[in-house]
Amino acid sequence: MFKEPKVTLIHTIPIEVVEIAARNAYDSFDKSVNESVKSFKDTKELKKENDFDTKFIRNLTHVNFHTAMAEFADMIFFIEGTSRGVLQELARHRIASYAVKSTRYTLSEVVKYLIWYIYNTLNGPNATKFMEYFPDMFVLSDDNTLRIVKYQNFITEFREILKSDPDMLSKVLSKEAIGNLNEDFEVFMKSKNKRNAGDPFKMLISDAFSTDVVMKINMRSFMNFYNLRNSGSAWEQIRVLAKKMEESLPKEYKELLLNEEIPNEFQ
Repeated sequence: MFKEPKVTLIHTIPIEVVEIAARNAYDSFDKSVNESVKSFKDTKELKKENDFDTKFIRNLTHVNFHTAMAEFADMIFFIEGTSRGVLQELARHRIASYAVKSTRYTLSEVVKYLIWYIYNTLNGPNATKFMEYFPDMFVLSDDNTLRIVKYQNFITEFREILKSDPDMLSKVLSKEAIGNLNEDFEVFMKSKNKRNAGDPFKMLISDAFSTDVVMKINMRSFMNFYNLRNSGSAWEQIRVLAKKMEESLPKEYKELLLNEEIPNEFQ
């Protein structure tokens, strides 16, 4: 089993906004159970109320297939510790927006760690200690042997890239870090990072590399995503993610996901 990602729901569009869009399409504001929605055309004011009407929107979406209404239900998730393999799968769901943790700007600590050990120890970096220092760098199974091999391969390939260019140190380390290279490990690691330190090593980034993503998606797209990715035939990592995203939703949004028989009537 792999370490599961953490999913935080940052924001959802109030369900009243979604209902206003749907009510406007059928000019049925007066039939809403939500007083704020019912009077919206007159007051132009919208208040969060305990009464909400998802049955009407579900009818439109699942029975009448007027799924455009579900596009007004936006969700923003913060996903921590998923793999870049999952990220690649997410990109297939095009009607969504992604802000991904950059490998260009976030590999500095890894680069500095490995360089210090290469230049200051006889045998260079130790895969086990490297793994202990950066335990969540990869999304892998609990098989410790596999994990060590993954970290060791990263070290080996890192060495090859490092020695491929005699000017590599000046490209990936700040002047302060170069000046502190022969200092104690802690002193060196506190040196200023170079902004694009990860550039020469991006080719080492595999599908197993861990990353964080802020994802915005509307309910119409999420329905498609959830139906496909919550399936038993889906890849385990993205299936777990889909379930965690669904579990983070508020009650009214979960109701919009339902695809059961609903009496074909407008309220």
